[in-house]
Amino acid sequence: MPIKHAHLLLPALLVVSFSIHAEPDRELNIKIDAPSLLKSILGNEATQPLYVYLPPSYHTSTKR
Repeated sequence: MPIKHAHLLLPALLVVSFSIHAEPDRELNIKIDAPSLLKSILGNEATQPLYVYLPPSYHTSTKR
C-alpha cells in the first residue's frame, strides 16, 4: 500500500535529524504567522514553526 504523503516524510525526517544534532546556541525556533492557513481544511495551525540553523562561526565571526 503506497503512502499518500510520502513526499512530506523526507523533509520531516531531515528536520528531526538536524534538531537532534544541532547545538542549542546554533538553532533558532521562530514562530511565524500564516494567515492563509486560518481556514485550512487540513486543520493546520495559523502559526507555523520556522527552524533556522546557524553556522558554527555565527557567534564568533564579525562577518554578516
